[in-house]
Amino acid sequence: YRSTDSGREEIWKIRVEGGTPVQVTRNGASFALASPDCKYLYFKKALFDSALWRWSLENGSEERVLEQVHFRSFALGTSGIWYDTTRNASEHQLRFLGYAGGDPLTLVNLTAQPLIGLSVSPDERWAILSQIVREGSDLMLIEGFR
Repeated sequence: YRSTDSGREEIWKIRVEGGTPVQVTRNGASFALASPDCKYLYFKKALFDSALWRWSLENGSEERVLEQVHFRSFALGTSGIWYDTTRNASEHQLRFLGYAGGDPLTLVNLTAQPLIGLSVSPDERWAILSQIVREGSDLMLIEGFR
């Protein structure tokens, strides 16, 4: 879970049975997912920070994995990281990076701006994300309002 008990946003853990909370990250973390093998914690340092980081749960080392991930739009599959990246203000792409590294694979150019969040099916055949298709507002003048 995320907490500011240390003075800034960090990821903490606690046993299901209860007990003393343990701070996991040390250099700031806002949103995190554990890798399927439970060896790493992938996280964003802040919602508007574009980089995706990885924390080793075995030795506590931290490393930047990806430079550009849109908000919280990443998911961890069994073979790699699925993520939304911003090419510019109006162009987004759904990409995949295997855990072994290499070059990211562009899966699809997105036609509308994604919202926060991305999920991948267990067999990694499907990805689901929400997009902003239309947004707007209405301005109304109400006469005689009391």
